[in-house]
Amino acid sequence: MNKVNYELELSFVPLHLCWKRSLPLKSKKWQRLRLKVLERDNYTCNFCQIRLSKYMIIDHINGDATNNNLNNLRTNCPACDKIRHCGLSGNYWGLEVGKSVLSQIEIIRRSHEFYLRYQIAPRMKDIDSQAIKIDIKPIEVAKIRKLNIFNGNLYKDYKGFFTEKTCYKYLNFLIY
Repeated sequence: MNKVNYELELSFVPLHLCWKRSLPLKSKKWQRLRLKVLERDNYTCNFCQIRLSKYMIIDHINGDATNNNLNNLRTNCPACDKIRHCGLSGNYWGLEVGKSVLSQIEIIRRSHEFYLRYQIAPRMKDIDSQAIKIDIKPIEVAKIRKLNIFNGNLYKDYKGFFTEKTCYKYLNFLIY
């Protein structure tokens, strides 16, 4: 199957969709389905293209966790998944918003590289020296984009950066 690389941006899945799973994560049926998707995607993140044999997440593309059709499933690394689902991580200090001309995928890649090189959490300025911290929650940016307020252009340069508090949780998978 050809990999479809969707543009990664701060987004969220409404709670009424993401918590309604038709298959429990520990069920044998989900584990078989998960393995099938990982193998199909060659254990490679749909967004940043990092390849890992562990810790990858299977994402429901349309956000509906009851739709387990293979065409609705893709592989994400934990870091990209946190951007994709910023409602939860962004509200619990996992992300901060910065205005940056870098793509969200480039921010993730630079975060990966920095963490691997120094084994410490990067600050926003370590990833993009020109970034400007914006005092808005990631979920608010995602909601505005979802509603397409202002045609999405007003916040197009607003990107998610990992906070020092939780960077280890989201990037530590890289060194194992």
